[in-house]
Amino acid sequence: MYTTLEPVEALTTHPQVRRHLTVAERASLRIAVWVLTQHLRRAASREQREVARLRYEQERAREERAAHALRLAAWHLNAR
Repeated sequence: MYTTLEPVEALTTHPQVRRHLTVAERASLRIAVWVLTQHLRRAASREQREVARLRYEQERAREERAAHALRLAAWHLNAR
């Protein structure tokens, strides 16, 4: 995904495109792409946070299982 609007700028300033779009239409296109880019960035950020949270929960569950196994082993050793 492009992180800047340079491709849109290039498209809207291309002679073939310029011929068919008014200044207002080109500006509107740039704004629409900018808004879409912001939405995509936010969605990606939310997704990354969710993945990080899931990884944290998995690691915590793994640590809890290991601690439980250790307590169980200690209990068995003391039971002898």
